[in-house]
Amino acid sequence: MMKLAWESSPDSAIATWKSPVLLIQGDDDRNVEFHQMVDLAQRLRLAGVRFDEIVIPNEIHGFLRYASWLQADAATVEYFSRQLKR
Repeated sequence: MMKLAWESSPDSAIATWKSPVLLIQGDDDRNVEFHQMVDLAQRLRLAGVRFDEIVIPNEIHGFLRYASWLQADAATVEYFSRQLKR
């Protein structure tokens, strides 16, 4: 069971991670604890993987507020536009 949990975690693939990534999380997420994103960001930084991160205050895992969805969606569009620019 622990092996499957590890293999399902993004941490297990950091050594092979090459692509930049956008991390978005609500700071009141109860599915993925906030410290886990902080830890992932640190691991990506140490591995030299480029990333951006957005923390949405007072928001949970699935985002409850319309404004949070707009913020996340707009950030995603901007991120892909910047990353896929030729």
